[in-house]
Amino acid sequence: MMADLTIDPDVVPIFDFDGTCTTPKDGAREAFIDAHQAGLAKLLGQPPEWALVRYAAAREKIVANPDEYGWRIRGKIVASALADAFVEAQTCAQLILEELGEDLTAWAERMNDLYQAHYLKYEMDFRPEMLEAFNMLRSHEVPFYIVTNSDPVKVQKRLGVLGDDAAWIGPLVLGHAKKFDWTDGPESIREEMFFPGLRRPVQLRKQHYHDVLTRIMKTHAISWDKLLVIGDNAELDDAMPVECGADGCLILGPDTPPYEKHWAEEHPRVRLITDLRQAFAA
Repeated sequence: MMADLTIDPDVVPIFDFDGTCTTPKDGAREAFIDAHQAGLAKLLGQPPEWALVRYAAAREKIVANPDEYGWRIRGKIVASALADAFVEAQTCAQLILEELGEDLTAWAERMNDLYQAHYLKYEMDFRPEMLEAFNMLRSHEVPFYIVTNSDPVKVQKRLGVLGDDAAWIGPLVLGHAKKFDWTDGPESIREEMFFPGLRRPVQLRKQHYHDVLTRIMKTHAISWDKLLVIGDNAELDDAMPVECGADGCLILGPDTPPYEKHWAEEHPRVRLITDLRQAFAA
């Protein structure tokens, strides 16, 4: 148990789920990507071996110049290609589709369906301190939420392995947050920013994600400065709410890009953590 933990009852913590509350099991990344590439091959009427070769070539291109590639939505990169297995699979698939002359916008819904269909194949363990952090907040009567891009039913299924004692967590999951989906608004937010050391811009206007957090704030009659957003991907989880005035925590993982670390280190309202409980350390 960590010492000197402080709980501000007026602050509402917002946790990302995948990669923030969880870590992948050994071999999980490969299993998900294998399933994803086989699914893409099926959609294209090709054998799995066809996709295997093309995914390998796409990944080789990405690894050679990782900052130049990423998951693209309507032409703009929204997450670094190697951020996690989900983003890697989407980025590789997009490169393959482009080589085939396919319209990525026309494929967007099918790509999301492909990700959701194989989501549970990415087997995960919960961070060992997760339940302690959640129970600590509950014992102090501090409301919190899990806000995720994933299907909330599937996240609740993952949480179900914790048993009846953790059943109270399921209703706190808000899914389909679309943290990746850049939009024209809200106009009160600048369109983009730059992480130190990253040449491409980071998209900030994400209306759907903004709306999810706004509904939480209205429920608890708070403003942005009373939100604490905790995620493992600064670009997807933290950048927009921090821009709006929230505090942020970036939990480090093996794939955290150096420019996200630098941003968190330099920003006065963002902290680097390695344990969820550190978000509440004095």
